[in-house]
Amino acid sequence: MTRFILAAMLSCVLLGGDGLHAAQIEREKVDVLLYRDFRGGAPLEWEDVYIPTREGVRQRLLIAKATNAGCKAVLLFPGGKGKRVTRKRQGRMSTTRNFLVRSSPLFARAGFVTVAVPAPSDRSGGMYAGFRASKEHHADMAAAVDFLVNEGACEVFLIGTSRGTLSVGYLATVMTHPNVKGYVLTASMSDVVFHTDKIERPVLMAHHADDECRVTTYTDALASYRTITKSPRKGFITVSGGDPPRSRACGPLSAHGFLGVERETIGAIVDWMNGKTPPAHVSP
Repeated sequence: MTRFILAAMLSCVLLGGDGLHAAQIEREKVDVLLYRDFRGGAPLEWEDVYIPTREGVRQRLLIAKATNAGCKAVLLFPGGKGKRVTRKRQGRMSTTRNFLVRSSPLFARAGFVTVAVPAPSDRSGGMYAGFRASKEHHADMAAAVDFLVNEGACEVFLIGTSRGTLSVGYLATVMTHPNVKGYVLTASMSDVVFHTDKIERPVLMAHHADDECRVTTYTDALASYRTITKSPRKGFITVSGGDPPRSRACGPLSAHGFLGVERETIGAIVDWMNGKTPPAHVSP
């Protein structure tokens, strides 16, 4: 009870009671060049938002919405160092090639408010494993969830890929916000097993059977999944097929990054977040 009261007090301090003060938030409509495979389809509205989290720290949120956006939202945690979610391409802002970031239009066009999460302002070198399992990271993401709920989000899901699963795995063990409804781990790091046995919330795992990255093997993902014994709702999706790799084994354009099977993988994740039973296997 004491922890809940302290968390509520912190939320009020960050949010000013009625939500983040407008003067504390920087937001701008932006034009984002999408990854080539996802440029077709319904147009999206993009917004770059910076919110205050810890003292002197800001968290960037790259938000995409389609005209059919409902009140459900996803926070997407890329792998690697997580330093950025956009880059300059042809003189324009474009998404990075990370699986979740480049595929973010698929979540948005499915009706989810889609939020890509890079490293916060005090992590210029990126998010390493220690930070991803820290109270500071938790504080940043609690503020992000509060922001989304203040914007009208009724349900929020956290989704990570590769090293991003260390963020989501940890957050699944410490977040208590009632609007956070589930967690998704894709191309999970083997070290996520240090969190999975503590998860007591709904959780879904998706992993490519041919993932050749040595720190995200399919065998280790299955082993991690078997330790999830406290979750009231869990699932594991085996992914197969797709396109030949165009990057190294641990790179984004390979089986590790669900290349060529993004639509099927994300479609199954979307169904799970909408309350359906996930399929045991998906392929093109």
